[in-house]
Amino acid sequence: MQYKTADITPVFWFHYTPDILVVPEQSPIKNFADFLKAAKAAPGKLSLGGSGQNSANHAAHERMNKAFGVKTIYVPFKGTGDMATSVMGAQVDGAMTYTAFAINNKTRIRPLAVAMEKRHPLMPDVPTFRELGVDWVDGAYRGIGVPKSTPPEARKRMSDLWRAMNTDPEMKDLAAKSGFELVNVGVEEMDTFMAEKVKLYTEGAGLLNLGKK
Repeated sequence: MQYKTADITPVFWFHYTPDILVVPEQSPIKNFADFLKAAKAAPGKLSLGGSGQNSANHAAHERMNKAFGVKTIYVPFKGTGDMATSVMGAQVDGAMTYTAFAINNKTRIRPLAVAMEKRHPLMPDVPTFRELGVDWVDGAYRGIGVPKSTPPEARKRMSDLWRAMNTDPEMKDLAAKSGFELVNVGVEEMDTFMAEKVKLYTEGAGLLNLGKK
């Protein structure tokens, strides 16, 4: 990359795809309780796919292991497409992925738990991690960034434009159908939001043995 993270100033986060734990439809694991039972009965046996090594999926996998006191194996794939074939073919026991994957493959995989504040309307039977006792609301965030030299008034204008679009009823409907959870984090909320995420992801990097030694 020809730039550093510090060169970019985020001005608006508009949605995220929540983390979700899934297993193949044919799996004997029917719910999260079954998953925990199987994981604790045979530590290091269950394999969970994800997109990339040292990626967001990988970090979420390690976070789940720590939060629930289990040991499952992470299997990295080049991308979601490669992972999908292995998950649906039961070549791995499941995956730590995103809601969009679960929704797009709803007849071929079984979601067990999702990292949202409340249950997804298209998956009303799937509990949140909060319901299962872990304060976990997270996933892959997407937003708008500008060069750090951008004047404050221009940042504010960009932020306001995206906030207005995010409140459009059609946008809300399309996002929900596709597995995206809308969020409105503009310049007013940015410092607090970023501080929380930096802390969380620094801890996640530690679980992956990344960062300063």
